[in-house]
Amino acid sequence: MLEANGDIVPVIDTRTAKGMQDVYGGAYAAGCIYAPVEFAKKYPNTAQAIVNAMMRALRFIQTSTPDQIVAAVPPEYYTDKALYKAALEKNLESVQARRHRSRSTPAQTCCATSRPSIRPCRSATVDLAKTVNMTFQQKAAQKYK
Repeated sequence: MLEANGDIVPVIDTRTAKGMQDVYGGAYAAGCIYAPVEFAKKYPNTAQAIVNAMMRALRFIQTSTPDQIVAAVPPEYYTDKALYKAALEKNLESVQARRHRSRSTPAQTCCATSRPSIRPCRSATVDLAKTVNMTFQQKAAQKYK
């Protein structure tokens, strides 16, 4: 709304691939699913169902027009349909580009850019192979190609 009204002008827009590259040095994981390891171990079917739902939604977004996406969103989720569509259109590049990126790249970028700002983590060594589990995502990606 602020941008549409001319009240603000983004200096760098991290909703675009260029903006993420300029600010973060690459793709940035703005959204993901966090779960305790024990939850995923105890309830693997539930964990997989959650990831499947997110993957299905992502694939829908990646293959649909803005009008189709807005039509799928319940009206109570936004106050102004045109404004919602405009905001969606500003974010589509980053969402649609995710299909073509390495799945580990956003996690690596996120880790590299966050670590310096968190004092206890500055000198930490983070093994993403032990921290990020892509097993559920890989199964969902096969199901929703």
